[in-house]
Amino acid sequence: MAKTLPELRIQIDALDLELLTLLNQRASLAHEVGEIKRLDGSAVFRPDREAQVIANLQAHNGGPLKDQSLSLIWREIMSACRA
Repeated sequence: MAKTLPELRIQIDALDLELLTLLNQRASLAHEVGEIKRLDGSAVFRPDREAQVIANLQAHNGGPLKDQSLSLIWREIMSACRA
């Protein structure tokens, strides 16, 4: 039986909260990485590392998101975490 619009919205809202939790965890880890890089004098922005992260995600992407969309989303996430 097909789900109703309200049921789907409840599921989306729950996933959004899970995503928010996970994104904040990612941002916390990125902050720790930034602190280590600051102490080491390493570059904060590493385009090669970002490309590696995105390529890995695209290799595991089996959903309806297109690789280009995935790339745009993750670049924004990484930028926000870097900030």
